[in-house]
Amino acid sequence: MHSPGFKIDQEAMDKITNLNQELDLIELKKKSDSDGIHNIHTGDAQEISQEVAKHLITDICCRLDLIDVSGSDTLRNIRRKVLKRADHLEKLWEK
Repeated sequence: MHSPGFKIDQEAMDKITNLNQELDLIELKKKSDSDGIHNIHTGDAQEISQEVAKHLITDICCRLDLIDVSGSDTLRNIRRKVLKRADHLEKLWEK
């Protein structure tokens, strides 16, 4: 049987994973400018501008900051890595 904290940790990990997958979609668009990207919220194929990408990345970072990691160093480190990835991806869009 899992401890009560396990469910909280699992929910936080799921949220972090989902946000990381949203970054995957943005990164995919940057790597392949000729292909459309699936809109994160609607699933529609569309191209996105640097301004839109920057907004989406900022939104992801804000949502990452809101995730309660319940004092878990492991979750905190994973969240930090995803935040760094978002920062790196935003810099790629600026080039």
